[in-house]
Formats: sequence, C-alpha cells, structure tokens
Amino acid sequence: MFAVNIASPFFNVFMMKSMNLPLSYIIGFTILSQVSSILTIRIWGKFADRYSNKTIIAIGAPLYIICLLAWCFVGIWSYMWPNLLLLGLIHILMGFSNAGITLSLTNIGLKLAPTADAIIYLSAKNIITAVFSALAPLAGGILADYFTGRHLKVDAEWGGPRWTKSLHIIELQDWNFLFLIGAVLALVAVNLLAKVKERGEVEKDVVVRIMRSTVRSNLKELFVIGSLMNGYSHIRDVFRRKFF
Repeated sequence: MFAVNIASPFFNVFMMKSMNLPLSYIIGFTILSQVSSILTIRIWGKFADRYSNKTIIAIGAPLYIICLLAWCFVGIWSYMWPNLLLLGLIHILMGFSNAGITLSLTNIGLKLAPTADAIIYLSAKNIITAVFSALAPLAGGILADYFTGRHLKVDAEWGGPRWTKSLHIIELQDWNFLFLIGAVLALVAVNLLAKVKERGEVEKDVVVRIMRSTVRSNLKELFVIGSLMNGYSHIRDVFRRKFF
C-alpha cells in the first residue's frame, strides 16, 4: 500500500501540470479506470474463490508495476494522440489490476486471521495499512519537491556517413521519479509475497493459463450470441417492413 500510494496521488497532478490536460480528460480517464475495475471484479472474485488470493495478487501486482513504469513514458512524444492512447491503456490496466489486488488483499487478511484472535489480527492489519497509506503521499510530496528541477534523459543515436538518427528513449523529471520509485517498492513487495503461506494456493502460471482460456471463450461466446441477436433483429425488421 505504501508503494501504491506514494505515486497514485500524483497521477492527476502530472497530467494537469506536465501534460496540460484539461480536467474533462482526467475525469474521462478516471471513469475509464473505474469501469475497467467494475467489469473485471467478478472475474477476479471467481478465480480467487476457486484458487487462491495470493495467486491473484501475484498476477495483478506485476500488471500494476508495468503501469507504473509506463507512466515514465507518458509525454515523451511530441504528438498528443500517442500519449493519450498510452494513458487510456494505462488506466484500463490499472483498473483491471487494482480490482484483483484490492479484493485479494481483503480476502487474504480474512482467511489468514487466527480464529481465536481474528478481531485483534484484522484491527492490527487495518491500522498498519492505514498508517502506511497515509505516510506514502507525504513521502511522495517530499520526494516530488526534491526532484523538481532535476531530470534524467536517455537518448540513443545512430550515425552514418550520410545521415544521423537520434532516438529519444526515456526522460525522467519531477513526478516521473515517483512512478519509478513506486514501481521498485511494489516489486519488493511482490517478492516478499512468496513468504506468505495460504492454504490451497495454486501456481500462478496455471491460473494465468486458465484465465486466458476462460476470457477467450467468454469473448467468443459473447461475439457469437451478439451476432445471432443482431442477425435476428435485422431479419425481423425486414419481415415487418415487407408484410406490415
């Protein structure tokens, strides 16, 4: 939670100040992320009940880390539309991963609570979570002030006898450093997850393979049913126009 909250409060600040996006765009991206979370929470819940919460975290957390790293590449293009496409993809994946992470963290706390001292255990967990969730934005603000005016730029250049080509790979400045720090801390937290023991846990690769197959079959079924329903509607409309 510290890794998540050290960066997430500054996403909107970054879009407003560094990219000069209007508030309507930011609200739209937030809605996109929430819709992605709502549409996928049922999938996460089904697989968490069938397999294990630890496995769901092991799948969702790397996705969130990738999103944090992707924030470092937002704004590097001179045209606006590639940056907007990347922001849309980031918000969709963040909503998808956050749904699984939040659900599994709650469930695993309830599942691992000792029967005799469940209230004490859950109270201590919630207190620790709340304390570090509150300290993370404060630490992020201090780091943001420190990195203001500092930047790290990485370019690649290819030179030949007739022409020279420069490629702008990445440029970190201001809030980008926070996103990178958050990704590193989240990676450390995921590695510590291996020490958590949950009864009935299943290997991550097995669950990923099953989830991929399930999502593919659901999309195929949705496409076939939708095509049949649309075809039936067209036939019905033609029939009505011809005979009525």
